[in-house]
Amino acid sequence: MSSPGAQPSEAPLTPSTLVGKLIDGRYRILEPLAEGGMGSVFLAEQTGLRRKVALKVMVSADPELVERFQREATALAEVSHPAIVEIYDFTAHAVEAGNRGCLCMAFIDGMDLADYLDTRPGRRLDPDEVITLVIPVISALVELHANGIIHRDIKPANLVRFLRADGRPGVKLVDFGIARRQVDPGMTASGLVLGTPPYLPPEAFLGEKATPLMDIYALGATMFELLTGAPPFVADTQAKIIQRTLHEDPPFPPRLEGTPLADLIGQMLGKIARNRPDAMQVLKGLEAARRGMSAIEPASQAQDEPEDQRPTRALKPVASPPEDEHRIRASFSTVDSPGSGRPWLVAGLTLLAAIEAALIGYLLLAG
Repeated sequence: MSSPGAQPSEAPLTPSTLVGKLIDGRYRILEPLAEGGMGSVFLAEQTGLRRKVALKVMVSADPELVERFQREATALAEVSHPAIVEIYDFTAHAVEAGNRGCLCMAFIDGMDLADYLDTRPGRRLDPDEVITLVIPVISALVELHANGIIHRDIKPANLVRFLRADGRPGVKLVDFGIARRQVDPGMTASGLVLGTPPYLPPEAFLGEKATPLMDIYALGATMFELLTGAPPFVADTQAKIIQRTLHEDPPFPPRLEGTPLADLIGQMLGKIARNRPDAMQVLKGLEAARRGMSAIEPASQAQDEPEDQRPTRALKPVASPPEDEHRIRASFSTVDSPGSGRPWLVAGLTLLAAIEAALIGYLLLAG
């Protein structure tokens, strides 16, 4: 039995406990729509305007997650594009939702591409449909990347297919929960990987800084899945997925090998980030692939490099030299390379050689 002064404990917040609640005095929760790592998404009614909206409620009230969640609202509010979900409002601490953040977005009456694939025979789409669905997405990435925003979690589950008023299919890019600006300071501990492993590029697992080319890889992996039914590299553990991502080539089925679309996806899935096309190149490549032409030329960096320095298609595991070896190599490169920081040494040797040549000439003439 509780002591006389004790207050009854509040039941834990779950999607079912939020249904029917009025959040922030404006949004009445109607039903749950989806759940993810950052929070739950509900169908809600914005009571003042009597319109349906999607309300995303944070999974926790952790300050770092709140800040990251608010970044999603900022990222969405600053970019306007037909293929990017519209944002209406953000509340950092909704009391009715346990003082958690809530993001109000446009409600998209559709189905994400992961679920849409499940409805298709063989869980596959034909190339023409893939191109039709992906062109709006890559167009949105052109806009995002131009504004310094990296999505960092592109995958079929974050692309929502819907029907326009004229009956044609459209796509919206959603879930910017881990999006970040390129100029933002790091918000996570060093070495922490954010994203979904089957759609992450090698550099994400190697601890490198996030760049727009990570989104290009993720979209390439998404396109691969739309065409084949599964991401490029699947395994029963995340560790095996990482190993395959680092060291294997994507296994294109014979029916796709050599096609313009497969060539484009292969470049998007390049192991070396700088050799991948950027968003605008991918957009042009998709338009060319739709016409049956070659997608795009290989990245110019690869053409300019000497042949023996070009990276192989798959990264080979190489052991890092010990720290002392790094120092030894640095020392040799400083001494042996002309103009490497000791110009006086080069000039002195040149002068000595000239004096020696003059002395030998004098002796020969004297003899």
